[in-house]
Amino acid sequence: MASSRATADGLDNIEFVEMDAEQLKFDDAAFDAVTNAYGLMFCPDLPRASREAHRVLKPGGRFALVTWDDPSKSPFFSVITSVAAPFLSLQPPDPAAPGPFRLSSPSQLELLLRDAGFSDVRVESVSMTLELASAAEYLQVFSDVAWKAKVASLSDTDLERFKQELSHAVQPHLDKVSGGLRLAAASLCVSGRR
Repeated sequence: MASSRATADGLDNIEFVEMDAEQLKFDDAAFDAVTNAYGLMFCPDLPRASREAHRVLKPGGRFALVTWDDPSKSPFFSVITSVAAPFLSLQPPDPAAPGPFRLSSPSQLELLLRDAGFSDVRVESVSMTLELASAAEYLQVFSDVAWKAKVASLSDTDLERFKQELSHAVQPHLDKVSGGLRLAAASLCVSGRR
């Protein structure tokens, strides 16, 4: 997707290479900076992936990553999940298993980077507002990303009830001017220096 977007935008000075974050196929000290946006938390071996980012950085280079903050700080996640849980039989995630909130602890992130060899580690929580046209679009986003099979398996009656309950739950987040939804989501922005 990124490569097709770059081509569509006329950017021809970017190279896209797909590989395992836990086994980067780059030489030591090859880059001035390494970034990871909402991906590190899905790596099975977090220390190994962090050490790989450190390995490929030049001395003084920076590693910057973004991951989701605690879900309690993000109505974007908590509103729909509280409605969806009984309909989709959602279970609390295993905090040690790969998943979107696996790295939602600032102290855990700092320790992870320090153990990988990084110094000058900084962790900051940053909130953003996500805008959606409607409760239907909100449900579609989560269906497309995480719950497609579960939502598709609902009976017509249960799906309709789910939609009604979600429409009710989002009322406090409706924008009075546009009629759309405005839901906060918090991320942890982290950096460390090699």
